[in-house]
Amino acid sequence: MYLPTRIVSGEKCVISQSGYFSNLGKRCMILTSGNSAELCGALTDIKKAFKKENIEYILFDELVENPTLLTSYKAGEIARNYKADYLLAVGGGSVIDGTKAAAVFASMNFEKPEEIYSKTITKCLNIAVISTTAGTGSEIGNVIVLTEDSNGIKRVVVSNEMFPKVAFYDYRYTMTMPIRLTVATGLDALCHCVESWFSTNATELSNLLAMRGTELTYSCLKKIADGEFNPNDEELRRNQHYGSLYGGMAIALSGTGFPHPAGYILTENASIPHGVACAFFETVFLEHSIKYVNNYEKQKFLEIVESLEDFKTTMKILLKNNITMSLKACEDMENRVSDANNTKRTLGGYIPNTVKKEAKKMFLKENQKEKVLGNWTFGDGE
Repeated sequence: MYLPTRIVSGEKCVISQSGYFSNLGKRCMILTSGNSAELCGALTDIKKAFKKENIEYILFDELVENPTLLTSYKAGEIARNYKADYLLAVGGGSVIDGTKAAAVFASMNFEKPEEIYSKTITKCLNIAVISTTAGTGSEIGNVIVLTEDSNGIKRVVVSNEMFPKVAFYDYRYTMTMPIRLTVATGLDALCHCVESWFSTNATELSNLLAMRGTELTYSCLKKIADGEFNPNDEELRRNQHYGSLYGGMAIALSGTGFPHPAGYILTENASIPHGVACAFFETVFLEHSIKYVNNYEKQKFLEIVESLEDFKTTMKILLKNNITMSLKACEDMENRVSDANNTKRTLGGYIPNTVKKEAKKMFLKENQKEKVLGNWTFGDGE
Protein backbone atom coordinates (compact mmCIF):
# COMPACT_ATOMS: atom_id res chain seq x y z
CA MET A 1 0.00 0.00 0.00
CA TYR A 2 1.43 3.37 -1.03
CA LEU A 3 -0.67 6.38 0.01
CA PRO A 4 1.81 9.15 0.84
CA THR A 5 -0.71 11.98 1.20
CA ARG A 6 -1.22 13.28 4.74
CA ILE A 7 -4.94 13.56 5.48
CA VAL A 8 -6.06 16.39 7.77
CA SER A 9 -9.76 16.46 8.64
CA GLY A 10 -12.27 18.24 10.81
CA GLU A 11 -14.13 21.53 11.02
CA LYS A 12 -11.82 24.54 10.54
CA CYS A 13 -8.82 22.24 10.13
CA VAL A 14 -7.35 24.61 7.51
CA ILE A 15 -6.88 27.19 10.28
CA SER A 16 -6.21 24.93 13.25
CA GLN A 17 -3.66 22.81 11.32
CA SER A 18 -2.14 25.65 9.30
CA GLY A 19 1.38 24.54 10.13
CA TYR A 20 1.16 21.97 7.36
CA PHE A 21 1.17 24.84 4.85
CA SER A 22 4.39 26.26 6.34
CA ASN A 23 6.01 22.86 6.06
CA LEU A 24 5.74 23.20 2.29
CA GLY A 25 7.17 26.73 2.05
CA LYS A 26 6.39 30.42 2.29
CA ARG A 27 5.36 31.20 -1.30
CA CYS A 28 2.21 29.59 -2.62
CA MET A 29 0.11 29.74 -5.75
CA ILE A 30 -3.57 29.02 -5.07
CA LEU A 31 -5.47 27.45 -7.97
CA THR A 32 -9.25 27.42 -8.19
CA SER A 33 -12.16 27.92 -10.59
CA GLY A 34 -13.73 31.38 -10.74
CA ASN A 35 -15.03 32.49 -7.34
CA SER A 36 -15.97 29.01 -6.11
CA ALA A 37 -13.32 28.99 -3.34
CA GLU A 38 -14.66 32.27 -2.03
CA LEU A 39 -18.32 31.27 -2.16
CA CYS A 40 -17.83 28.09 -0.13
CA GLY A 41 -15.79 29.84 2.55
CA ALA A 42 -12.50 28.05 1.88
CA LEU A 43 -10.65 31.14 0.63
CA THR A 44 -11.51 33.09 3.78
CA ASP A 45 -10.04 30.30 5.92
CA ILE A 46 -6.95 30.08 3.70
CA LYS A 47 -6.27 33.80 4.08
CA LYS A 48 -6.50 33.47 7.86
CA ALA A 49 -4.18 30.47 7.84
CA PHE A 50 -1.65 32.15 5.54
CA LYS A 51 -1.65 35.33 7.63
CA LYS A 52 -1.01 33.20 10.71
CA GLU A 53 1.91 31.43 8.98
CA ASN A 54 3.27 34.50 7.12
CA ILE A 55 2.80 32.86 3.72
CA GLU A 56 2.78 34.95 0.53
CA TYR A 57 0.48 33.87 -2.29
CA ILE A 58 -0.97 34.61 -5.71
CA LEU A 59 -4.30 33.36 -7.04
CA PHE A 60 -4.95 31.59 -10.35
CA ASP A 61 -8.71 31.22 -10.91
CA GLU A 62 -8.88 30.08 -14.54
CA LEU A 63 -9.23 26.31 -14.11
CA VAL A 64 -12.49 24.95 -15.49
CA GLU A 65 -14.45 21.71 -15.48
CA ASN A 66 -12.49 19.08 -17.44
CA PRO A 67 -9.18 20.98 -17.25
CA THR A 68 -7.38 21.51 -20.53
CA LEU A 69 -3.74 20.86 -21.24
CA LEU A 70 -2.94 24.45 -22.22
CA THR A 71 -4.63 26.07 -19.23
CA SER A 72 -2.67 23.78 -16.92
CA TYR A 73 0.51 24.62 -18.81
CA LYS A 74 -0.23 28.35 -18.43
CA ALA A 75 -0.73 27.91 -14.69
CA GLY A 76 2.55 26.02 -14.44
CA GLU A 77 4.45 28.78 -16.21
CA ILE A 78 2.99 31.40 -13.85
CA ALA A 79 3.94 29.28 -10.83
CA ARG A 80 7.48 28.87 -12.19
CA ASN A 81 7.90 32.62 -12.76
CA TYR A 82 6.48 33.39 -9.31
CA LYS A 83 8.98 30.92 -7.83
CA ALA A 84 6.21 29.23 -5.86
CA ASP A 85 7.32 26.73 -3.23
CA TYR A 86 4.10 24.78 -3.69
CA LEU A 87 0.64 24.84 -5.25
CA LEU A 88 -2.66 24.75 -3.36
CA ALA A 89 -5.68 23.32 -5.20
CA VAL A 90 -9.03 24.52 -3.85
CA GLY A 91 -11.96 22.82 -5.53
CA GLY A 92 -13.13 19.52 -6.96
CA GLY A 93 -11.54 16.98 -9.25
CA SER A 94 -11.03 19.29 -12.22
CA VAL A 95 -9.21 21.90 -10.16
CA ILE A 96 -7.10 19.23 -8.47
CA ASP A 97 -6.15 17.54 -11.74
CA GLY A 98 -5.31 20.88 -13.35
CA THR A 99 -3.17 21.78 -10.34
CA LYS A 100 -1.26 18.49 -10.50
CA ALA A 101 -0.49 19.09 -14.16
CA ALA A 102 0.57 22.68 -13.41
CA ALA A 103 2.90 21.38 -10.69
CA VAL A 104 4.60 19.15 -13.26
CA PHE A 105 4.89 21.97 -15.80
CA ALA A 106 6.34 24.27 -13.12
CA SER A 107 9.09 21.73 -12.36
CA MET A 108 9.99 20.07 -15.65
CA ASN A 109 11.07 21.49 -18.98
CA PHE A 110 9.06 20.31 -21.99
CA GLU A 111 9.55 21.42 -25.57
CA LYS A 112 5.79 20.98 -26.02
CA PRO A 113 3.06 20.64 -23.38
CA GLU A 114 1.95 17.36 -25.00
CA GLU A 115 5.14 15.72 -23.80
CA ILE A 116 3.53 15.32 -20.38
CA TYR A 117 1.76 12.29 -21.88
CA SER A 118 4.90 10.56 -23.14
CA LYS A 119 7.80 11.59 -20.90
CA THR A 120 8.50 10.04 -17.53
CA ILE A 121 7.59 12.51 -14.81
CA THR A 122 10.65 12.82 -12.60
CA LYS A 123 9.73 15.82 -10.47
CA CYS A 124 6.71 17.84 -9.48
CA LEU A 125 6.20 20.93 -7.34
CA ASN A 126 4.71 20.09 -3.95
CA ILE A 127 0.91 20.09 -3.88
CA ALA A 128 -1.62 20.74 -1.11
CA VAL A 129 -5.35 20.24 -1.63
CA ILE A 130 -8.52 21.54 -0.03
CA SER A 131 -11.42 19.49 -1.36
CA THR A 132 -14.63 21.52 -1.74
CA THR A 133 -16.75 18.83 -3.41
CA ALA A 134 -17.38 15.23 -2.41
CA GLY A 135 -16.61 12.79 -5.17
CA THR A 136 -13.31 13.04 -6.94
CA GLY A 137 -10.74 11.13 -4.86
CA SER A 138 -8.06 12.99 -6.82
CA GLU A 139 -6.86 14.75 -3.68
CA ILE A 140 -5.17 11.56 -2.50
CA GLY A 141 -4.36 10.01 -5.89
CA ASN A 142 -1.54 9.94 -8.43
CA VAL A 143 -3.71 10.14 -11.56
CA ILE A 144 -4.86 13.12 -13.61
CA VAL A 145 -7.23 13.41 -16.57
CA LEU A 146 -6.59 16.27 -19.00
CA THR A 147 -8.65 17.38 -21.98
CA GLU A 148 -6.96 18.00 -25.32
CA ASP A 149 -7.61 21.59 -26.46
CA SER A 150 -7.74 20.63 -30.15
CA ASN A 151 -10.24 17.77 -30.08
CA GLY A 152 -11.75 17.55 -26.57
CA ILE A 153 -10.43 14.02 -25.99
CA LYS A 154 -9.53 13.08 -22.42
CA ARG A 155 -6.10 11.63 -21.70
CA VAL A 156 -4.76 10.09 -18.52
CA VAL A 157 -1.39 10.68 -16.85
CA VAL A 158 -0.15 8.57 -13.92
CA SER A 159 2.85 9.28 -11.71
CA ASN A 160 3.63 8.84 -8.03
CA GLU A 161 5.32 12.25 -8.19
CA MET A 162 1.84 13.81 -8.37
CA PHE A 163 0.56 12.53 -5.03
CA PRO A 164 -0.39 15.65 -3.01
CA LYS A 165 1.62 16.13 0.18
CA VAL A 166 -1.40 17.06 2.27
CA ALA A 167 -5.19 17.04 1.78
CA PHE A 168 -7.59 18.98 4.00
CA TYR A 169 -11.13 17.70 4.55
CA ASP A 170 -13.74 20.04 6.00
CA TYR A 171 -17.29 19.11 4.96
CA ARG A 172 -18.46 22.71 5.59
CA TYR A 173 -17.04 23.70 2.21
CA THR A 174 -19.56 21.41 0.51
CA MET A 175 -22.61 23.02 2.12
CA THR A 176 -23.08 25.42 -0.81
CA MET A 177 -23.20 22.67 -3.46
CA PRO A 178 -26.55 22.69 -5.32
CA ILE A 179 -28.44 19.45 -5.82
CA ARG A 180 -27.02 18.67 -9.28
CA LEU A 181 -23.41 19.09 -8.18
CA THR A 182 -24.15 17.09 -5.03
CA VAL A 183 -25.50 14.22 -7.13
CA ALA A 184 -22.80 14.41 -9.82
CA THR A 185 -19.96 14.27 -7.31
CA GLY A 186 -21.79 11.71 -5.17
CA LEU A 187 -22.17 9.42 -8.18
CA ASP A 188 -18.45 9.82 -8.91
CA ALA A 189 -17.63 8.73 -5.35
CA LEU A 190 -20.05 5.81 -5.56
CA CYS A 191 -18.50 4.64 -8.84
CA HIS A 192 -15.05 4.74 -7.25
CA CYS A 193 -16.24 2.63 -4.34
CA VAL A 194 -18.13 0.06 -6.40
CA GLU A 195 -15.53 -0.32 -9.16
CA SER A 196 -12.63 -0.68 -6.73
CA TRP A 197 -14.63 -3.18 -4.68
CA PHE A 198 -15.45 -5.43 -7.66
CA SER A 199 -11.99 -5.50 -9.20
CA THR A 200 -9.35 -8.11 -9.93
CA ASN A 201 -6.93 -5.83 -8.03
CA ALA A 202 -9.10 -5.69 -4.91
CA THR A 203 -7.53 -6.53 -1.57
CA GLU A 204 -8.99 -7.00 1.88
CA LEU A 205 -7.96 -3.43 2.75
CA SER A 206 -9.33 -1.84 -0.43
CA ASN A 207 -12.58 -3.75 0.04
CA LEU A 208 -13.00 -2.46 3.59
CA LEU A 209 -12.52 1.10 2.33
CA ALA A 210 -14.83 0.57 -0.65
CA MET A 211 -17.47 -1.08 1.52
CA ARG A 212 -17.65 1.81 3.97
CA GLY A 213 -17.50 4.34 1.14
CA THR A 214 -20.39 2.64 -0.66
CA GLU A 215 -22.42 2.65 2.54
CA LEU A 216 -21.93 6.38 3.10
CA THR A 217 -22.30 7.62 -0.48
CA TYR A 218 -25.24 5.42 -1.42
CA SER A 219 -27.21 6.44 1.67
CA CYS A 220 -26.84 10.09 0.60
CA LEU A 221 -27.80 9.42 -3.01
CA LYS A 222 -30.79 7.30 -1.97
CA LYS A 223 -32.01 10.13 0.23
CA ILE A 224 -31.83 12.55 -2.70
CA ALA A 225 -33.54 10.09 -5.07
CA ASP A 226 -36.35 9.76 -2.53
CA GLY A 227 -36.90 13.54 -2.68
CA GLU A 228 -35.40 14.29 0.74
CA PHE A 229 -32.57 16.63 -0.27
CA ASN A 230 -31.90 19.43 2.19
CA PRO A 231 -28.84 21.54 1.30
CA ASN A 232 -28.31 22.29 5.01
CA ASP A 233 -28.29 18.62 6.02
CA GLU A 234 -24.93 18.41 7.78
CA GLU A 235 -25.12 14.63 8.21
CA LEU A 236 -25.60 14.13 4.47
CA ARG A 237 -22.75 16.52 3.65
CA ARG A 238 -20.42 14.88 6.17
CA ASN A 239 -21.26 11.34 5.05
CA GLN A 240 -20.77 12.10 1.36
CA HIS A 241 -17.52 13.94 2.05
CA TYR A 242 -16.01 11.03 3.96
CA GLY A 243 -17.52 8.50 1.55
CA SER A 244 -15.56 10.27 -1.17
CA LEU A 245 -12.39 9.98 0.90
CA TYR A 246 -12.87 6.23 1.35
CA GLY A 247 -13.52 5.87 -2.38
CA GLY A 248 -10.38 7.84 -3.22
CA MET A 249 -8.25 5.62 -1.00
CA ALA A 250 -9.86 2.49 -2.46
CA ILE A 251 -9.14 3.39 -6.10
CA ALA A 252 -5.58 4.35 -5.18
CA LEU A 253 -5.20 0.69 -4.18
CA SER A 254 -7.27 -1.20 -6.74
CA GLY A 255 -8.26 1.23 -9.51
CA THR A 256 -11.51 1.82 -11.39
CA GLY A 257 -13.40 -0.34 -13.88
CA PHE A 258 -14.75 -0.07 -17.42
CA PRO A 259 -17.53 2.48 -16.61
CA HIS A 260 -14.83 5.14 -16.40
CA PRO A 261 -13.49 4.95 -19.98
CA ALA A 262 -17.07 4.42 -21.21
CA GLY A 263 -18.12 7.67 -19.60
CA TYR A 264 -15.39 9.71 -21.31
CA ILE A 265 -17.29 9.67 -24.62
CA LEU A 266 -20.32 11.33 -23.00
CA THR A 267 -18.19 13.95 -21.27
CA GLU A 268 -16.10 14.74 -24.34
CA ASN A 269 -19.04 15.09 -26.73
CA ALA A 270 -21.86 16.45 -24.56
CA SER A 271 -20.17 17.79 -21.40
CA ILE A 272 -21.97 15.27 -19.21
CA PRO A 273 -20.41 15.55 -15.72
CA HIS A 274 -17.77 12.87 -15.20
CA GLY A 275 -19.44 11.09 -12.29
CA VAL A 276 -22.79 10.99 -14.09
CA ALA A 277 -21.22 9.74 -17.31
CA CYS A 278 -19.55 6.84 -15.49
CA ALA A 279 -22.67 6.02 -13.48
CA PHE A 280 -24.70 5.23 -16.61
CA PHE A 281 -22.65 2.02 -16.88
CA GLU A 282 -22.51 1.12 -13.21
CA THR A 283 -25.53 -1.19 -13.31
CA VAL A 284 -24.25 -3.33 -16.18
CA PHE A 285 -20.84 -3.40 -14.47
CA LEU A 286 -22.44 -4.68 -11.27
CA GLU A 287 -24.66 -7.23 -12.98
CA HIS A 288 -21.55 -8.77 -14.52
CA SER A 289 -19.13 -8.42 -11.60
CA ILE A 290 -21.30 -9.55 -8.71
CA LYS A 291 -21.33 -13.08 -10.13
CA TYR A 292 -17.61 -13.43 -9.41
CA VAL A 293 -17.31 -12.30 -5.78
CA ASN A 294 -17.66 -14.54 -2.76
CA ASN A 295 -20.98 -14.80 -0.98
CA TYR A 296 -19.92 -12.52 1.89
CA GLU A 297 -19.00 -9.66 -0.46
CA LYS A 298 -22.19 -10.13 -2.47
CA GLN A 299 -24.43 -10.15 0.61
CA LYS A 300 -22.64 -7.15 2.11
CA PHE A 301 -23.23 -5.12 -1.03
CA LEU A 302 -26.88 -6.15 -1.28
CA GLU A 303 -27.32 -5.32 2.39
CA ILE A 304 -26.13 -1.76 1.71
CA VAL A 305 -28.29 -1.16 -1.39
CA GLU A 306 -31.20 -3.37 -0.16
CA SER A 307 -31.38 -5.17 -3.50
CA LEU A 308 -30.01 -4.89 -7.02
CA GLU A 309 -33.46 -3.78 -8.18
CA ASP A 310 -33.52 -0.99 -5.60
CA PHE A 311 -30.06 0.07 -6.77
CA LYS A 312 -31.28 0.17 -10.39
CA THR A 313 -34.33 2.23 -9.40
CA THR A 314 -32.26 4.75 -7.48
CA MET A 315 -29.81 5.12 -10.34
CA LYS A 316 -32.61 5.50 -12.87
CA ILE A 317 -34.05 8.43 -10.91
CA LEU A 318 -30.69 10.16 -10.48
CA LEU A 319 -29.65 9.58 -14.11
CA LYS A 320 -32.75 11.13 -15.71
CA ASN A 321 -31.72 12.36 -19.16
CA ASN A 322 -32.68 13.07 -22.76
CA ILE A 323 -29.40 11.87 -24.28
CA THR A 324 -29.25 10.28 -27.72
CA MET A 325 -26.21 8.76 -29.43
CA SER A 326 -25.27 7.74 -32.93
CA LEU A 327 -24.25 4.18 -33.74
CA LYS A 328 -20.73 5.49 -34.43
CA ALA A 329 -20.56 6.94 -30.90
CA CYS A 330 -21.64 3.60 -29.42
CA GLU A 331 -18.90 1.88 -31.39
CA ASP A 332 -16.33 4.49 -30.37
CA MET A 333 -17.30 3.94 -26.75
CA GLU A 334 -16.76 0.19 -27.07
CA ASN A 335 -13.37 0.76 -28.70
CA ARG A 336 -12.33 3.12 -25.93
CA VAL A 337 -13.32 0.57 -23.29
CA SER A 338 -11.63 -2.33 -25.08
CA ASP A 339 -8.27 -0.53 -25.11
CA ALA A 340 -8.40 0.73 -21.51
CA ASN A 341 -6.38 -0.65 -18.61
CA ASN A 342 -9.51 -0.21 -16.44
CA THR A 343 -11.21 -2.96 -18.43
CA LYS A 344 -8.43 -5.44 -17.68
CA ARG A 345 -9.51 -5.31 -14.04
CA THR A 346 -12.96 -6.76 -14.80
CA LEU A 347 -13.81 -9.77 -12.66
CA GLY A 348 -14.30 -12.84 -14.83
CA GLY A 349 -12.96 -10.92 -17.84
CA TYR A 350 -14.70 -8.27 -19.90
CA ILE A 351 -17.27 -9.63 -22.35
CA PRO A 352 -16.76 -7.87 -25.71
CA ASN A 353 -19.52 -5.45 -26.79
CA THR A 354 -21.00 -5.20 -23.27
CA VAL A 355 -20.71 -1.40 -23.26
CA LYS A 356 -21.80 -1.05 -26.88
CA LYS A 357 -24.98 -3.04 -26.19
CA GLU A 358 -25.74 -1.03 -23.07
CA ALA A 359 -25.13 2.28 -24.84
CA LYS A 360 -27.42 1.27 -27.69
CA LYS A 361 -30.13 0.18 -25.27
CA MET A 362 -30.00 3.47 -23.37
CA PHE A 363 -29.17 6.07 -26.00
CA LEU A 364 -29.13 4.88 -29.64
CA LYS A 365 -31.07 7.01 -32.13
CA GLU A 366 -31.07 5.57 -35.61
CA ASN A 367 -29.65 7.79 -38.37
CA GLN A 368 -28.39 10.44 -35.94
CA LYS A 369 -25.29 12.10 -37.38
CA GLU A 370 -24.07 13.90 -34.28
CA LYS A 371 -22.22 11.64 -31.86
CA VAL A 372 -24.08 12.72 -28.73
CA LEU A 373 -27.05 15.04 -28.22
CA GLY A 374 -29.08 15.97 -25.17
CA ASN A 375 -28.12 16.21 -21.53
CA TRP A 376 -28.45 14.89 -18.02
CA THR A 377 -31.64 16.50 -16.72
CA PHE A 378 -32.01 15.44 -13.07
CA GLY A 379 -32.57 18.46 -10.83
CA ASP A 380 -32.83 20.98 -13.69
CA GLY A 381 -34.09 24.27 -12.35
CA GLU A 382 -33.40 23.39 -8.72
